[in-house]
Amino acid sequence: MDGYELLAEAIILQAVKDYRKALKYDARGRKREIERFFRSEYFSTLTNISGEMLIHKLRAEVKEVVIK
Repeated sequence: MDGYELLAEAIILQAVKDYRKALKYDARGRKREIERFFRSEYFSTLTNISGEMLIHKLRAEVKEVVIK
């Protein structure tokens, strides 16, 4: 992996961590901001992952943890 790929990965991983935290603590404004990022053209430039799929998987993950 080159430096750009590592940077892209780090940006996405930080957004995932921030989104999990926003979901867990019901930070609506922050959650919407990160969802906008996941749906953005910039996100699509960084990765081939579907932002919409990522949102759904993270919501399910956090919901499962909260229920347990």
